[in-house]
Amino acid sequence: MPIDRAGKILQQSGRLAASIDSEADNEQAVVGTNVMNARIHQQGAPPCPISFAPAIKGRRPLTAGW
Repeated sequence: MPIDRAGKILQQSGRLAASIDSEADNEQAVVGTNVMNARIHQQGAPPCPISFAPAIKGRRPLTAGW
C-alpha cells in the first residue's frame, strides 16, 4: 500500500532546506545553497561503478557499472 505524502517534502535533518539563500534586483533573481550535495538531490547522480567484495580470498572484486 503506497504511503500518502501529498504536500510534504522528503526531509531528514532540514539542513538543505535551511541553507537556501536568494538575492534579487530589478533584472535577475538568484537562488542557491552552499550545501555540496544539493545538486545530486535536485538532478540525480551520474552512473558510477559499484564494487562488490571478493567472495573468495585472493580473487579480484567484481565491478558493475550502471
